[in-house]
Amino acid sequence: MPAAEREAPTVRVVLIDDHAVFVQSLAGALETQPDLEVCGTATTAKAGLELADRWEPHVVLVDYRLPDSSGTELVAALRHRLPESAIVVLTAVADERLVMDAVEAGCTGLLTKDQHLPEVLDAVRAAARGEAVLPPGLLNRMLPRLRRGERGRAEALTDREREVLALMAEGLSNQAIADRLHLSLNTVRNHTRNVLGKLDAHSKLEAVSVAIRRGLIAPVQDR
Repeated sequence: MPAAEREAPTVRVVLIDDHAVFVQSLAGALETQPDLEVCGTATTAKAGLELADRWEPHVVLVDYRLPDSSGTELVAALRHRLPESAIVVLTAVADERLVMDAVEAGCTGLLTKDQHLPEVLDAVRAAARGEAVLPPGLLNRMLPRLRRGERGRAEALTDREREVLALMAEGLSNQAIADRLHLSLNTVRNHTRNVLGKLDAHSKLEAVSVAIRRGLIAPVQDR
């Protein structure tokens, strides 16, 4: 194993889902990975918040429907308490309205419960790296639903940051953006951090949502 891989930090994960069999199965699968650590599981929002406060995980996987809270309420509460954590919503159906509500609440992405385990593992790692996580094709279906008209200060973004933002809207990863623009991965990460900071966004999805509402970029299908 390469030294860089051995030295990669372990990704701490908390699972919040009221389906006990599902959450325990997923936790067991995550624990088989040497770079992933499940800090705990919870079946209610209250218990999940307590776990998240205790462990400050890199990634929180959240069921969209819980007995004591809606998914958007829990995502918003987690985002307030743990601004550095990636929050990924788990759902049985990837409905565009659900995704929009979750993104506006501050989630990093969404996974459907029928996705294959390798996809879930890759998504957890991607979320920990700050990547947007969505089932294939959902981002393009979702973007045209965003309302535009909230004007922002276009001059706040540099030309290169606008290019990076536009490629985020296409659902590209940092590495894919780097390849497209012939930049180093670190340079793209810096541009991404700048874009999120200037748009006051916690994730790539939120940054794209804010940018389209402000008219800084057009939805993919409009370009």
